[in-house]
Amino acid sequence: MSPGFIDMMGQSSRVLVTDPPSAESKLRQGITTYLSGEGGSPAPQSEATLSNPPVVNGDTLRWRTYADYFAILEDIGIPINVVHDVGLTQVRRVVLGDRDVRPSPAEIEEMKALVRQAMEDGAVGVSTSLIYPPAIYAGTDELIEL
Repeated sequence: MSPGFIDMMGQSSRVLVTDPPSAESKLRQGITTYLSGEGGSPAPQSEATLSNPPVVNGDTLRWRTYADYFAILEDIGIPINVVHDVGLTQVRRVVLGDRDVRPSPAEIEEMKALVRQAMEDGAVGVSTSLIYPPAIYAGTDELIEL
């Protein structure tokens, strides 16, 4: 007998919404807690980043925040614990797109507000994946601010 395992790099945030029974495969492996949001994350979203929203049972799912995303998971009834970081890649994409630019002070404040909102909504931390665009364009000063 062992305690439940934690999937520390669950790359299935969208799949949990579009195919909830897929969570059963994690349970069969002994995984009881799923952590995701490494760099990219299901929230925050904007019209541009959610240009291809998932469709479930004929319903188009458009969430903007982690509060919205977690509410969808709760309505679906996911049978495992779901924990998310807010991915700074996603935060940067929402504010700056995929451009190789330094954010203005106002854009930094907008990104900070998105991180703050995600944390208030239930995200447990922040993450980066600095080898992928647009995160690769982030400077140390930007990361420290966020």
